[in-house]
Amino acid sequence: MKSYPYSELTRRIIDAGYEVHRELGPGFPGQIHHNALKVALGERDSKYRSEVGFDVHFHDHLVGQHRLDLVVEEAIYVELKAVEGAWPEVFKAQVVSGLAASGLPVGLLIDFGNGSCEVKRLINPKLYRQLKSTDELTRFIGDFVREGNIHDRSRQFGQTR
Repeated sequence: MKSYPYSELTRRIIDAGYEVHRELGPGFPGQIHHNALKVALGERDSKYRSEVGFDVHFHDHLVGQHRLDLVVEEAIYVELKAVEGAWPEVFKAQVVSGLAASGLPVGLLIDFGNGSCEVKRLINPKLYRQLKSTDELTRFIGDFVREGNIHDRSRQFGQTR
């Protein structure tokens, strides 16, 4: 099995997503799946923040704010969807933009809208381009999180667990 940065943590989140989908199925509004995933993560003793906002700057000017559905263990951005059919590319672009705005290293896109739960794992492209190997990327991400870089860029909204 191939190792990715945060493999164990992303596996725990994905397992929680599968559990939510298995028990609730598709068809509910996204907020119901969002709330159920928060319950499932809490049952796995995973710390998360919900509806986390990050300022977006262009040429040193604040141009808006981007909200992330969930940030788990201050390392993983989780974007949730409940859309039937194939994903439009804009969903992946939304996760990549969220990773860039937040500085978080890894993102998960989880869609509860189909007969099976669909998941896509994405790595912050800025980090990916800078580093040459998975081991180097994993070490860099660990240092990045330990140094507290994520807290400096976020504003908290909504529920924290």
